[in-house]
Amino acid sequence: MICRSALTPRLLPGKFLFRRLSRRLLETTTYYDSQSGMHVPVHDETKISVYMNWSNNISIHMYKNQDDAFEVKEEFKTLMSSNISGIFVDSIPKFPRDDRNMTTICDICPPNFSIFARNSLQTILCDYKAPDARETLMRHAENNRKMALAIVVHNNDDGAVEPWEIANEVATLIDTTSAGDFVWIKPSNKSSHDEVDTDDVVRLCEELSYLDVQGPTMKSRLIVDTIGGDNDFVEECMMIGVNKFVVDSVDQVESCVGRVAQDAGKVLVSVG
Repeated sequence: MICRSALTPRLLPGKFLFRRLSRRLLETTTYYDSQSGMHVPVHDETKISVYMNWSNNISIHMYKNQDDAFEVKEEFKTLMSSNISGIFVDSIPKFPRDDRNMTTICDICPPNFSIFARNSLQTILCDYKAPDARETLMRHAENNRKMALAIVVHNNDDGAVEPWEIANEVATLIDTTSAGDFVWIKPSNKSSHDEVDTDDVVRLCEELSYLDVQGPTMKSRLIVDTIGGDNDFVEECMMIGVNKFVVDSVDQVESCVGRVAQDAGKVLVSVG
């Protein structure tokens, strides 16, 4: 007769090993992408990141005014305490001081706070329809710089393009340049939020999500403007799996994105 306790030491190690492996699988944050041959992050739809459109908040001579720079650094800390993960500066640099200002912004920003701009030292914005978009993306990709493709959503009277056409153009750009770490969908500066057809934007998000590109999934690259804090629109985007949004004000973090995320059982990413 074999004593039951005699088997216990032999069974426990395997049982513990199984538990450790199961826990490790649950905690997996990357997966192997056969197209790129890289381990890429798993897209977590339950964690929502919020960014702020900060295009009109830069002091003209911030780069040489320590008081202005200090105020901006403190403002970044305030934004982080409101669960804002970074800023988008969509203005076009026109003077040498614009580049110096941006260098100052990138130097003083806190860790884990992202700066998206056309002249950013972190993530560079590039209009996907720009005549030199391909050359710009390839040049920065060769230097291992992060890039965000900006897709401008027009109203129906301002040169609207079918979502599938935009998706095809974006896929071609990413495939030929190996760039496009992020894709920002934003309304035209000439269009008011009321003029934007949010149904078309949702369709565009869906078409982009279907794309099969090397590296991280397209869904994980999408950053969508909240179109003036439209809760219903944000809810539809979250249902698709979008987990990054741009707001126009701090109030929209809780009143729009935060509220929709809470109702969906999701949480805002805290960087503070």
